[in-house]
Amino acid sequence: MTLNLSNANLSNAHLPGARMLGTNLSGANLSGANLRNADLSGANLRKANLNDADLRDAILSGADLTEADCERTKTENVILVATNLTGVKGFGSGIGAFVCKTIEPGGEFVEGPAWIE
Repeated sequence: MTLNLSNANLSNAHLPGARMLGTNLSGANLSGANLRNADLSGANLRKANLNDADLRDAILSGADLTEADCERTKTENVILVATNLTGVKGFGSGIGAFVCKTIEPGGEFVEGPAWIE
């Protein structure tokens, strides 16, 4: 059973280390949320608001962030394997990020593996 938090207001939520594998967070407001060390593998984050969220050390393998808003999101050491970032606004892989088989915001495919230095 997949947890459905679509369109939920989780702004400023304190969720470090949360295991949210496959969770439906489409359209959710996660602005300012602390998701440091969270495992969001396979999560649906389509059109989610992640402005000012802390995703440092988070796992986004297999996550779908299509058209998510990620202005000022902290992404140091984030893991992006088979992640869909198509149309994401403001996303930048932070220092130490690991990227492999990921679709970047502009639609480019990164075969990888690549580490951001």
